[in-house]
Amino acid sequence: MTQSHALTVTPDIFVPREVVFEAWTSADHLVEWYSPGAGYARRAEVDLQPGGRLYVAWSKSGGESVEQEAVITAVDPPAQISYDVHALDSASTPPSRVTVELVDLGGRTRIEVHQEGVQGEDVRERHVARWRRIFEQLENYLSSI
Repeated sequence: MTQSHALTVTPDIFVPREVVFEAWTSADHLVEWYSPGAGYARRAEVDLQPGGRLYVAWSKSGGESVEQEAVITAVDPPAQISYDVHALDSASTPPSRVTVELVDLGGRTRIEVHQEGVQGEDVRERHVARWRRIFEQLENYLSSI
């Protein structure tokens, strides 16, 4: 049996907390920055309430696609969102709990992402690297709008 791990990634970005929260919780913004990388067509849906759905999908020409679906468990604008997420293309991977806390640093924001239920240390390390790339994409996107 694979052991479950948790991770925390905590970058600071030079964007106000309210803007970061809007980018994280709006489908129109999510499709602009939340993805595995360049060259993907993106789709997102957000029903921002406890029990609501957060859905993101990416596809590349040639057929490669990824879908994630989450059930939102808590929302406290503009400070926090929590959700249970799983990849729709991987029935064998159990959902993990993601909690995003946004700390106001007076014009900048500390993003504290906690993810629980990651299966295996190697998967944990891949998730940490993925979160770091996602934060870079978020900061680049927000600096361009």
